Amino acid sequence: SAGPVELRVYDVAGRLVAEPFTGTRPAGPGSVSWGISGRSGQLLPSGVYVGELRFGRQSAVRRFVVTR
Repeated sequence: SAGPVELRVYDVAGRLVAEPFTGTRPAGPGSVSWGISGRSGQLLPSGVYVGELRFGRQSAVRRFVVTR
């Protein structure tokens, strides 16, 4: 069903470094394009990050690596 969605990215120390999407999405599959930039607008440095996707009362967490 349609509802609020938040995508947040954290560094390995647990600090919030980016919020690529916050808003309401319709039901069904979707996608978000993100240029790997942080909250300051600068590109994130190489390293390991954790992405958290919250949708309604559910959430999913995945690790990913940024390389240059």
